[in-house]
Amino acid sequence: AGGLRAFRNNFTVDSTIDGVLNGGRKTSVIRDISESSTTPRVSLSWKPSSTLNIYAQAAKGYRMGQANVAAAGIPPTYDSDFLWNYEVGVKSAPADGLNLSVALFTIDWEDIQVGLRTPQRFNYTGNAGKARRRGAELTLDWQATPNLQWMTSAAWTDATLREDVDNLPQVSGVLGVKKGDRLPGQARFSMSNSMTYNWSIGANRDVFLRLDHQYVGKSYNTFTQTGALVMGDYNAFGAGMGVILGATEVTLRASNLGDTNGRMNSFFSSGQPPTAQYLSPRTLSLQVSRRFGD
Repeated sequence: AGGLRAFRNNFTVDSTIDGVLNGGRKTSVIRDISESSTTPRVSLSWKPSSTLNIYAQAAKGYRMGQANVAAAGIPPTYDSDFLWNYEVGVKSAPADGLNLSVALFTIDWEDIQVGLRTPQRFNYTGNAGKARRRGAELTLDWQATPNLQWMTSAAWTDATLREDVDNLPQVSGVLGVKKGDRLPGQARFSMSNSMTYNWSIGANRDVFLRLDHQYVGKSYNTFTQTGALVMGDYNAFGAGMGVILGATEVTLRASNLGDTNGRMNSFFSSGQPPTAQYLSPRTLSLQVSRRFGD
């Protein structure tokens, strides 16, 4: 199977900035940007048996370049970036109640878009050259008994630059990036697990218990770890129980049982101290839902 998407983008931006941080002068820029691109996709699959499917696919991705805010030292625009995603995988059901998927992928990036910062502490978007992201993903869904289900997903990723860019001003203040630097926000390993046990208490009446776990590996908000803000490197656990009464479901859930102070994201803001987004603290919630139209 295959496909091709072709498109053309046009837009105009009028940006004006003034003030002391802009060197005491007014900057006003009008930008007209127009470009075209195509994104092909090809996929192949082979099903040697009813429980085994082997596939391969290749697809091109495109993210349009746009305009930055007009300010001293900031390039008026940044370029579009492109990528090719190559993936091979297997989806199988090796035993009754067991479904397993394994995939290997490589993503080659050109002119990858990244967040940057001027010496005057203005944030903007620029391009950092070539990058490559390689990895493996595993998904397991096991119905161990008629009442017990276990699900696991895991991913390993190696995402790095493929060339030096000596004059790239990172948001941490470090100038330049090197071949082999890890891409911002890319954890090497992540995993999630869940276990659900349910049983019937009567006609159209069921009770369920659920436990879940998530691990997010360590990553950094810039290429160079020196001066970067750390994200991830935490485990989070949750639990829930509920009852299904026909079309109505009532669920009591406890999120982040260990009250983990996991840092989900970190930012260097323009002219402000660094900020971070954390996991919500331990939370109890009650949800009632109903299906209509059954």
